[in-house]
Amino acid sequence: MKSSELDLILEVNNLWEQHAFWTKIAITSIVMGLPYEESVVNRLLRNPLDFARIFSVYYNRKTAMEFERLLTEHLLFAAKMIKEYIAGNIQDAKKAEMDWYKNADEIAKFLSHINPYWTKKDWQKAFYIHLEQVEELVDSLINESYNAVILITDELESHALDMAEMMWQGIIKQFHQTSQLVRS
Repeated sequence: MKSSELDLILEVNNLWEQHAFWTKIAITSIVMGLPYEESVVNRLLRNPLDFARIFSVYYNRKTAMEFERLLTEHLLFAAKMIKEYIAGNIQDAKKAEMDWYKNADEIAKFLSHINPYWTKKDWQKAFYIHLEQVEELVDSLINESYNAVILITDELESHALDMAEMMWQGIIKQFHQTSQLVRS
């Protein structure tokens, strides 16, 4: 394995782990009404920027920015859904949830178009699992089922690493024979 491949693996793994970690902290902050909610959400929203930075190494700037936009929407729809649900606005929460799943479909379609080793079906399945885990985490926190929170957090992190592996494997396969698989 080339050091550039290892660097990519470590960086993508790190970003997906951060995505899972900060998602969990943001959800906890929102559900519990913690005073640092805004700061945590802002930190989580840095995650799409960090993904765009990696994408810009392999894909053009427009592609990197589109992934950043889609992943940012993913986070904003989740936050809206959770806040509406907590406020008792079930119709608005359901609308945000529908938008969230539609966004997952858009991300899956987008990724399958930029990399021949990524399929819409695989990314859609991966994102749906992620969304279901987030929903389970929200429910567990709201219902004060803290042992369940621990279990779902472990699942969320493990699945994030599965998503990372799918991502870095596709990038390595797509760019393995070019000098483009070099980290700066």
